[in-house]
Amino acid sequence: MLVLSHLFCRRVARVADSESMAEKIRKSPSMVYLPPMPESASAILRKHNANTLSIFTTYVKTFAEQHVEGVENQLPLTQYAVGKQDVNGVTTANDQALDFLPSLPAPNARSAFVALSGHGDAFTTISDLCSSSRQGIFLESAIVPHLALHPAESRQPLNAYLLDFFNHGDLAALKAANGIRREDVWFVLNDFSLVLGTVCAALAIYLGLVPKGRDADDELLNVMGTGDAVENDQDEREAAESSLLPKVEEVRNVPAPVPAKRGGKAKVAEDWGEAEEAMQEDERWVAETEERERGTDEVEYAGLMGVYRAMRKLKAEFDAKFKEIWA
Repeated sequence: MLVLSHLFCRRVARVADSESMAEKIRKSPSMVYLPPMPESASAILRKHNANTLSIFTTYVKTFAEQHVEGVENQLPLTQYAVGKQDVNGVTTANDQALDFLPSLPAPNARSAFVALSGHGDAFTTISDLCSSSRQGIFLESAIVPHLALHPAESRQPLNAYLLDFFNHGDLAALKAANGIRREDVWFVLNDFSLVLGTVCAALAIYLGLVPKGRDADDELLNVMGTGDAVENDQDEREAAESSLLPKVEEVRNVPAPVPAKRGGKAKVAEDWGEAEEAMQEDERWVAETEERERGTDEVEYAGLMGVYRAMRKLKAEFDAKFKEIWA
């Protein structure tokens, strides 16, 4: 859960800039600031980021060499042209020779104005690459498959609201300490439930666990967060109940009978029962997959099957807590 909180649905933690805010955090069951990932996981992510940076740096340099022509002589913000203009209005370099001054190699992919501070074509982060590339190169950091790590690449710590909810399930603490508005809680938790469902479905497809006759694309398209699933089930029950009610004109203006509403405790008990049944079904499924796993000697398959079982268990527990707070 700690690793997944670093990867998905990330939110920046607000700084405790007052004594009252710091006191709320100290008294809250929430840790608020997300702890670092395990070293084994962060090492994999750092290696992935380094490979991604190397690939995109090569792309930018190659693109600049082959497709970006001309001298970069416009200031980035004001677009003011640096140099003198000839009679035709073309900007040229200053005539004064400055050969006596030391100089650095001219950059190819880096903006010439950024290079004035001594930076060359060696980029340290994806943000550095995207923000300081020369004119004519358009690259947005949002489309690069890269995840900024704190504190190496990001100065702002991450909010531990997902891990905190998984640990205590306290809505008041999420609002007071984590800074999640109450009207947003359902949406952020449902988004994470959707992420878990998508990961489980993708792993099931990759491992060949999709039942015969069911399309893999449909499996992914039908994934939804547990909040959406509960609301859909409720809408279907209400539609079925309303279809069974006799029409008013059919009983000669006699009001149609309305089913008695169930008490709050009964509704909570029913939701708890559904959650328990779902968890028991997951446990039975895990036992079956363990039996199936014993028949294979493939280490990679067995490892991925372990990841799949862990993700299913995590999703079942998270969804049960999600349902509980809305019961």
